[in-house]
Amino acid sequence: MAIFGASTAIMSFQPLVLHIANERSLGDEKIGADGFMLAAEAMKIGICAIVILGRRAMGLEARVWCGLRHTLAFAVPAAIYLVMNIMKVTAARAIDPPVFQLLASTKILATAVASYTLLNKHLTPVQWAAMLLLTVGVALGQMRSGSFGDTPVKDVPLIPTLIMILNSALSALGAVYTERVLKAPGSAALTIFATNLHMSTHTLLFNGAKACFWEATVLPRPWIFGSWSWAALINEAVNGLCVSALMRHADSIVKNYAFGASIFATAGLSVPLLDYCPPMSFFFGAVLVLMSMYLYARGGSFISHTSNGTNGHGVKKD
Repeated sequence: MAIFGASTAIMSFQPLVLHIANERSLGDEKIGADGFMLAAEAMKIGICAIVILGRRAMGLEARVWCGLRHTLAFAVPAAIYLVMNIMKVTAARAIDPPVFQLLASTKILATAVASYTLLNKHLTPVQWAAMLLLTVGVALGQMRSGSFGDTPVKDVPLIPTLIMILNSALSALGAVYTERVLKAPGSAALTIFATNLHMSTHTLLFNGAKACFWEATVLPRPWIFGSWSWAALINEAVNGLCVSALMRHADSIVKNYAFGASIFATAGLSVPLLDYCPPMSFFFGAVLVLMSMYLYARGGSFISHTSNGTNGHGVKKD
């Protein structure tokens, strides 16, 4: 529950700091989506390395290597998340943060389908109903009205919306595959910082390959970053660590519900920070998302993962 709460809090700030950093960055401080993800992954590697070295200095478990086959398993989700995160940053810069949160919530339904198909994860009829209710909530949240500062809120742009739909599909595939890797026997001996070290290293390698064979990534220059750019980078790096921990101790669907819970916090924070006035349809959609979370919990899996000693159907584990 502590990991769930921390993940929700960090996710609620993610679209805000991305949006504000892009709006308030000037000249050379602005970096592209791929450059931003490069800097975020480098920061994550730095955080993981510091923690692992600190654990080793204190005599705690600090294993980082379980063989070539084990580390190669992280290459697939790393490639998926690299593409997905670049798309996410691009869309977040073009869509109002609360609407971005609601659009991104479609990943919950996509993840449920992927979990059922690829992991044979059983979902009760009540939980499937919760997923459909979530979809309705997201649709309501996109309806027009309201104001953003002195500028009326326009219809959600088509291309960013399509990007977010594709992003949800990639997120579902990446989350399910990452869950499988994190819960594999080889990963049991590693801390969450060690597993993220593998994932981020593969992401950086893919970024390097992209630079060699396609369009080169413009290298970010941290010494010219402003406070909001640093806030966005730190949020992205810490968010990745929290999400990995949540998937390891719960599952990818619970991780996405943490994102859904952050909708309310994002909307509330947008009012003073961005002078945002959410339309009534947004609140109706957000309430339906909350009801969806309640129904999913009633279905059993969410409660079982956040309580001690039960499996996905409320039965005691051996």
